[in-house]
Amino acid sequence: MFTNTTDFVHSRSMRDSLKRGLARQAIDTADRAAPDLPDLLRMAADLRPNAKALERLARRIMRRPGVSRVVLARNGKGLSFTIRAVRMLDTRVEGQTAFHETGLVYLRAQVRKPGPSTDCRLPEDLDQIDRAGALRQAAEVLLAEAAEEALSQSDRDTASAALARLYTLTQEVRA
Repeated sequence: MFTNTTDFVHSRSMRDSLKRGLARQAIDTADRAAPDLPDLLRMAADLRPNAKALERLARRIMRRPGVSRVVLARNGKGLSFTIRAVRMLDTRVEGQTAFHETGLVYLRAQVRKPGPSTDCRLPEDLDQIDRAGALRQAAEVLLAEAAEEALSQSDRDTASAALARLYTLTQEVRA
């Protein structure tokens, strides 16, 4: 059957059929090239503090299966990569599965090297973050978690880093 552009433009069923075919093709392609996220994160952990190493890492990550995009940060201190994976998706309404389908899921990860903008500068006083409100409450919780001996060192370090980041962001907004 021969179709021309006019037939395609006026036929909704032809356009829908093409969309379904392209979606099926994209899912099949992504399924064959499934990403290995733990391996990608291990590679990203090898981030070195110079531009040439960052470019090499970006090229290595881009060659991995399932990676659809790698972008170097504008400030030259990191990169972000996007992976695409096939997952079963459930649409639920009031706890009941209403629709079940195979779909594509995109995940973006950002990796950056530590530097002056990401170091752990903690506030001397929580009033430097906020005197009251949600920011103050968040700062109090993070400060308590950073000092909580019952938590693991990793959890305390995470809380401390989050508090430092909160402090840095509030100082940038005030500047």
